[in-house]
Amino acid sequence: MVLHKLEYFLNSKIIGDRIKNPVWLTLLALIIGERFMGIPGMILAPVVLNYIKVEASRLQPPDAAPADEHD
Repeated sequence: MVLHKLEYFLNSKIIGDRIKNPVWLTLLALIIGERFMGIPGMILAPVVLNYIKVEASRLQPPDAAPADEHD
């Protein structure tokens, strides 16, 4: 059981670094993917997460400043 949880964390760290997502977000995607679709869900979760991230960035108007720049 502990080894399984350690594997979740290490997978999320390795995959998250590659696609530039926080560890917690990648871990959450892996857990949700596994819950919904099992092993295939875990494999697809980082891909789907990255797809959602890219599509969400496209929805932002080009002239709008990111939220962290507003004071």
